[in-house]
Amino acid sequence: MRYVWLRAAVLLLAGAAAAPMVAAADEEAVELAVRASPSAAYEIRESWKDAGFAHALGQAETAGAAREPALTDLYVRRGGREWRMETTGDLWDEREARRLVLPPEAKRKLEREAGKLRSRLYGERIAWERAQEIVPRNSYLTVRDLETGLAFRVQRRAGRDHADVQPVTKADTAVMKKIYGGAWSWRRRAIVVEAGGGRWAASMNGMPHGGDGIPDNDFAGHFCIHFDGSSTHRSEEPDPAHRMMIYKAAGQPRAFLYAADPATLAQSLFEAMNQHDLEWVRLLLEGVEREEAERAEQLARGVAAVRLVSLRLAEPESGPLLALGAAEADWQQEGEGRRRADISFRYARPSPLVPWRLEELAIKLN
Repeated sequence: MRYVWLRAAVLLLAGAAAAPMVAAADEEAVELAVRASPSAAYEIRESWKDAGFAHALGQAETAGAAREPALTDLYVRRGGREWRMETTGDLWDEREARRLVLPPEAKRKLEREAGKLRSRLYGERIAWERAQEIVPRNSYLTVRDLETGLAFRVQRRAGRDHADVQPVTKADTAVMKKIYGGAWSWRRRAIVVEAGGGRWAASMNGMPHGGDGIPDNDFAGHFCIHFDGSSTHRSEEPDPAHRMMIYKAAGQPRAFLYAADPATLAQSLFEAMNQHDLEWVRLLLEGVEREEAERAEQLARGVAAVRLVSLRLAEPESGPLLALGAAEADWQQEGEGRRRADISFRYARPSPLVPWRLEELAIKLN
């Protein structure tokens, strides 16, 4: 009897001693997640334990920001709070508009983990010539939408400048229609194509058109999938909106931004609004004063359609580090009639080796 009592006491003391260690281990854990946009339902996440990072997170100093922060696709969660990693490696709290400044070693650890998650979410960006070898005519492939995470099967039937594909079955068509909110649309979406043992960055539209070929699949026609460098039926040049979605599907939106000139950046902003892609809108507004950026984002949330009518760029006498522009657009907000928009903007860069950045933007609806 005495032995049983002593053993119980030892176990009790051991449990009491272990409890703080378990709690400490839990405090070290953070959840990391990567997703293509803040509104995406689909994400790749993990529980990550690193004592050094946990300590750095607890000791980090805070700071505000006057301009839109340059944010990445990585989210850090702990204790009911969420931060989004900036390109600098610091963490941004959107709710409080405050930055957590991390030490260099913590940033390096976080970026390494982010790379692992990104490799599981995104596809590889490949040229159209290579894509044709991976998805030849009559081949089958799986399409995964990066916003919803929903996937369906298609068959490539035709297409010279891009892939003309059709859902294989009625069930596949139903999934595709769900991705588009129950109504067919020409809107471009970032997708990952799973074929040939790999995962490839691509873009699709969601409108049945043209020739048919698979009977009894509830899809009257085909739709288009674009890879890097492919073009539409109407032009030999890559479609701007498809191109943006391909870079998004590869997890490389900043590669697109860093290589673009002011005219391309301006066109892309209004294309992003027309496609209702608020994450691209936010990316293209980085560098603008927060008040101006928030007004433009608010307009973008209510846009029914935007069509750029004219775009004029001028290089002032100060040289090639500044670009001033003006544009006109046909503009329609939800529930309103068509209006004309007069737009002015200013792009700048500190040297020819640095990417262009939007600094000022004014949109006036007439």
